[in-house]
Amino acid sequence: MELVWKELDPVRLTGSFESSVLVEGLLPPPEGRGVEEILCSDATVGIDTVKLGDGCAEIFGTITAKLLVRDGEGIYAFDSKADFTHTAEAEGASAGMEASASASVRSLKMQLAEGGAAMSAEISIFVTMTSETPFRVIGGVNGITDLELKTETASAIKRTVLGSEKLRMREELAEAGIAEVLTCGGIVTVRDAIADRDGVTVSGVLMLNALTKDGDGRISSLQRQVPFREKLGIEASPGRVECTAVPLRTELHTLGEEFAIAAMEAEILFTVYGSERQELTFPTDAFSPSMGFDCLIDEAEILSYSGRSSHQAQLKETLDLPDSMAEMAYPMLAAARPQITAVEADEAELTVSGILTTTVVYESMGANVYSYTDDIPFSVKLASEYACNMPQAQCACAVQVTGSTERSLQLLINMQFDIDRLDTTVIRTVAGLAEREPAARTPGLIIGFASNGEGVFDIAKRYSVSCESVRRLNPDIAEPFVEGERLLLLV
Repeated sequence: MELVWKELDPVRLTGSFESSVLVEGLLPPPEGRGVEEILCSDATVGIDTVKLGDGCAEIFGTITAKLLVRDGEGIYAFDSKADFTHTAEAEGASAGMEASASASVRSLKMQLAEGGAAMSAEISIFVTMTSETPFRVIGGVNGITDLELKTETASAIKRTVLGSEKLRMREELAEAGIAEVLTCGGIVTVRDAIADRDGVTVSGVLMLNALTKDGDGRISSLQRQVPFREKLGIEASPGRVECTAVPLRTELHTLGEEFAIAAMEAEILFTVYGSERQELTFPTDAFSPSMGFDCLIDEAEILSYSGRSSHQAQLKETLDLPDSMAEMAYPMLAAARPQITAVEADEAELTVSGILTTTVVYESMGANVYSYTDDIPFSVKLASEYACNMPQAQCACAVQVTGSTERSLQLLINMQFDIDRLDTTVIRTVAGLAEREPAARTPGLIIGFASNGEGVFDIAKRYSVSCESVRRLNPDIAEPFVEGERLLLLV
């Protein structure tokens, strides 16, 4: 038999796995400063590259730690970055496959050490492995004129990167009483992205989150929402496209207390995506009335990307101080690091669950500074128009103190979720044929009986006759057949 092949080229999911890595190191303070007390620490992790080999994955990433500390000169903040490499077992991986990864900080410990702060961070990494190498399925057989093929069709959406562009944003904010900016960060939400002949217009909000100090040395938090509408010089077909935004740098500069103005500068990386819908027609079974063979069946798990959605949610929480801690005069800072533990998606809503590791820094009645950390579980339900079986979520959050007493404080936690909606479909397809002797049969007219749900192809294969003859002899019977339905067959 000379087989005729055809190729399918969807994105195939070849495997996924989760791995943990412990990153440790010394974080030195800026020159001329020391670390006598660590008041608050946070860390974010980014994955730069994943290289797949036979049965393994080499992961390259960067962890960025942010610390609020105190030395003999007062309270200040500094950042420190560290690169890491992690090799993990990856069943089914091989060179030439593609991989994408997301990571989160599962636990973070900072301790005083000679020369700075000693960091110990446990990072959880989730890797998805895919292949876009076309795979072959049976399209026919030369020399067999009565070959019957049963086919199915599946839809898939392939995501494509149309381009990336960095933009700088500048905004002047009316804000009195800022003598010094200790820390500054930003969360970007893209609300819309529209392509036309001149490029892509993106609009959204940059949520600025800063820690400032006034002329009397009093520390407080500052949050502002800065709307934006920018034009990207990225070519795309007119219509709605998708866009992600990553803040590479967010800074806030005071112009002096007397001016009551602060200048924000941000650099944001925008990436625009398009999508391509594929209709995949593949054989699931085959037979020939004149020649005997068995079908060799193979499976492929198809990955389909149905889009990204951004959601905002707010949580209101009351955090009580432990009995052993001093009473609070006023809160200086509240920060939370989210860790997502589960994501579920149906046609009505998304449910995202996780833990917020929340730190509060406050000044006591005796003018001393204290910090306290607690884990707050959360489960947030978000509106969704699409169901998917492999949702992937990322979360960033900013915290506002809305009220406080001597023993407790009320928090408003603004959460930004980015959800990638992924679907997987397993298809079983004929990937080859194995010859055998054809079944013996006695020619003549017979009555056959169908099983519930069978069609013409199933009956024709069972009795080794052509599909056309089944239809010709039973013109009034519709598929699918019901249990015990009688069919006239010429064998």
